[in-house]
Amino acid sequence: MKGYFKKDFIRRLVDDADIVGIINQYVPLTRSGNRYKARCPFHTEKTPSFIVTPDMNRYHCFGCGANGDVLDFLMEINKLDFSSAVEMLADLEGVNVQYEENGNYTRSSENFISYNQKQELYNCIKDTANYFYKNLIHNKVTLNYLLNRGLSKETIKKFGLGYSLNSFDGLYNYLVKEKKYSVNVLIKAGLVRTKEDGGVYDYFRDRIMFPIQDINGKLIAFGGRIYKDVKNAPKYLNSPETIVFKKNSTLYNLNNARKELPQKPLILVEGYMDVISLVNNGINNSVATLGTAFNINHAKLINRYTKNVVVMYDSDTAGLNATIKACEILESANIYPKVVRLPEGDDPDSYILNNSIEKFNNLVENGIDSIEFRIKLLEKNHNLLDNWEKVDFIKKACVIIGKVDDNVRKEFYIKYLHHKTGAEISTIESEVNTNSYITPNHLIGKNKNETANKKNQIMKKIINAQEIILRYMVENALDIDKIKDINIDENVFVGDDYKKIYEKIVFCINNAKKVDFIELFDYNDKLATTMSRIVSLDQNITWDDVIKARQTLIINNINRKIMNVKNAIKDIQDSEDKEMLDVLIAEFYKLKSDLLKAKNGGTLI
Repeated sequence: MKGYFKKDFIRRLVDDADIVGIINQYVPLTRSGNRYKARCPFHTEKTPSFIVTPDMNRYHCFGCGANGDVLDFLMEINKLDFSSAVEMLADLEGVNVQYEENGNYTRSSENFISYNQKQELYNCIKDTANYFYKNLIHNKVTLNYLLNRGLSKETIKKFGLGYSLNSFDGLYNYLVKEKKYSVNVLIKAGLVRTKEDGGVYDYFRDRIMFPIQDINGKLIAFGGRIYKDVKNAPKYLNSPETIVFKKNSTLYNLNNARKELPQKPLILVEGYMDVISLVNNGINNSVATLGTAFNINHAKLINRYTKNVVVMYDSDTAGLNATIKACEILESANIYPKVVRLPEGDDPDSYILNNSIEKFNNLVENGIDSIEFRIKLLEKNHNLLDNWEKVDFIKKACVIIGKVDDNVRKEFYIKYLHHKTGAEISTIESEVNTNSYITPNHLIGKNKNETANKKNQIMKKIINAQEIILRYMVENALDIDKIKDINIDENVFVGDDYKKIYEKIVFCINNAKKVDFIELFDYNDKLATTMSRIVSLDQNITWDDVIKARQTLIINNINRKIMNVKNAIKDIQDSEDKEMLDVLIAEFYKLKSDLLKAKNGGTLI
């Protein structure tokens, strides 16, 4: 997708963007000299190590290493691909996206139409939301219905709640005759349905309307709720899926709730009104599914932002079953939520209306771990005084524990089961292991080994580079023209042996002396052994090999310096020494520039 955009457009877009203003929308920035700092939004930290440098249009976290320009930030913070980030930044800056029409970067007509269609749908849905909102404000019955449910006018406006007229063509007439949209756009937006005779009629009629936004706050669909008894009418009616709306990967209010993370847990509730009532009472960190059961796509979406989740569904039997299912799905995504069971007859909407915020927050804080919740449910359905029921309970509990992808948590529940039933720990462990399965986290040990292997490979590459350069210098010690362009400092070498050998060879070359191994190393066995290996390299070394080896050492040396500067910045970032901090940050960016040059084969001397 990146190639479809005009190169100059992207460069200008990034250069002109207010990186401070945009990042400040996500994390509060504090001015520090000619830079800004904050606690990093990408990892948990107590001391601010996230630095934004407007002069360079860059940000960098000296805690976790996150860095880049404004597009990188938008991609990382919103979990967007490159194309979506460009389009979002263009929206924020109020400019039109520009695409290449010719050459290698031609955008395919299919994708180009898709983009235009999306923009037209977004505009149409936005106009529809405004239409519904005005209907609500001028309709006392529906407005009073919401006010009587405890919602403030501010909350109604914040969520853009509306009303669809009890008419088959009210919306159609507004959008087609007044706003000049084509009927085809209305159909693709899911706002009208077609008749057998080819005509259309409004999809939503005589309902309270709930606009639905995507993760970036764009209006993409609607939910409609009846507000009075209507025979054979579904309580909720949602937009059909469109090119901008996918029910199984959208969560209501996530665009707002994610701003509360990770300081607060994400509260998963069942419906729009649960979310809105909670927000109405100052609790902004809840989300709900949209006319579909919670599924693995929802869990993956949540996993982008947090693992701290509380499931708070209705207290009836259906709510209980939905809670169990949601917990199983979240656990399969390596999220272990807490569960809050509300008093009988309550849902989050009714509970917050009749209880204080403090009481609600206490419920959330005292939520029970999802594994413990499910085991205790099992326990309620078994008579543990009966041996056969106890055996059945243990086996079923072991199935639940076996799916836990956390050894500490797993051990805790094995001991819990042991104390509850008296069964031997070894027996429970065996049964749990029988029911265990491999998840991505079981590969962590392998990943650690892979990391160690990668470090070893890098070290081998560095040593090989050093030996290639030294061997070439030894072989051509008396041919200054062949080796003068190597021109590297001894500090780029890793290991005292290699540094000493390099210094001695350079000494011989500068004095036009032949390299005599015995004289050179003063009978130092260690240096002689290393040198012996170097001169014994079974490799025909070319000048290209030397250039590549030189580049490897320079890059490694710059990376070492960058790490040292990052550590120094971490050490003084809490101090009042702003001048030194500015010096270190300037050095950091210079080194990053040097690194880029080195990787591109540029000269750094």
